[in-house]
Amino acid sequence: MDAAQLVIDDLARHGTTLIATRSTGYNQIDLAAATRHGITVARVPAYSPNAVSEFTLAMILTLGRKTHKAYNRSREFNLETAGLEGFELRDKTVGVFGTGKIGQMVIRNLSGFGCRILAYDQFPNEAVTQWATYVDGPTFARESDIITLHCPLTPDTHHILNEQTLPYLKDGVFIVNTSRGALLDTHKTRCSTFRGQKRADRCGMGMGAQLRGNRPHLNLTERPPCRLRTLSSRCFAG
Repeated sequence: MDAAQLVIDDLARHGTTLIATRSTGYNQIDLAAATRHGITVARVPAYSPNAVSEFTLAMILTLGRKTHKAYNRSREFNLETAGLEGFELRDKTVGVFGTGKIGQMVIRNLSGFGCRILAYDQFPNEAVTQWATYVDGPTFARESDIITLHCPLTPDTHHILNEQTLPYLKDGVFIVNTSRGALLDTHKTRCSTFRGQKRADRCGMGMGAQLRGNRPHLNLTERPPCRLRTLSSRCFAG
């Protein structure tokens, strides 16, 4: 539940003096309202970068090897292997969006698979350059076979992947989001996916998807082109 102003006002009336969120992000809490009522706000200072990194790689491998589909088939005693062919990560280009502590660990762990790794961040991290190559947004979008998101949710990154930025991505790209859900405009992305006859495969917590097929048809009257003047366009459109 978002701790918006009305919620905090009600909590204060009932004597609440502390709000603790089980997340690093705190954008769901109205800090001004909490301050006005003298309510202390506490958050998780950091997650284990390696734990999140391993979970990210687990989702990539699950989508790439289709182990979730194989598992479901085996539960039904279906040993058919058609449609379960996967790929080797060493043949893929993985784009890591955000190279903070978690993104850096993802890159480090990915390097063991022998894949080509691209990185994008407004504030480059020198430590990752031994494993990855920083590129501009259009190159990142155009060349990444797999994109994994590791950035905070801010006004600039809110819905950074939406029906208008999807066309810049490579066809058949895998998208893994173990960061904040609102980095993706889930509803609009799904609508664009279905209009473009793309297929989305999901697994686990967070979100992992493969987008296939024709590019989604874009109706620019639904959302003005100036929307592309956010970080989204600066990343993908150049």
